[in-house]
Amino acid sequence: MSQNEIAAKVAQIKELAQLIEEAESEVETLKDEIKAHMTAQNTDEINAGVFKVRYTTVKSNRFDNSRQRVGTFQCNDHGRYIRTSDRRSQGES
Repeated sequence: MSQNEIAAKVAQIKELAQLIEEAESEVETLKDEIKAHMTAQNTDEINAGVFKVRYTTVKSNRFDNSRQRVGTFQCNDHGRYIRTSDRRSQGES
């Protein structure tokens, strides 16, 4: 491969990477618009044609190792070391 061919391929890679970045940005914008609409309507699920869109709160529990290291761990007292977190999650099907 010549230097010109390599330079052309690198330029094409850069151009495609820019297109991907712009498309990902547009996808996030569209998702944010859907989330805003669902929040305004105070709904967790919308049927849109053949698509079902969900925007729900997901609750997760995880064991907090840093708190466990500081305290004395007892097998029957593991509830003190559980950290609960909530987040909103969007899914399309």
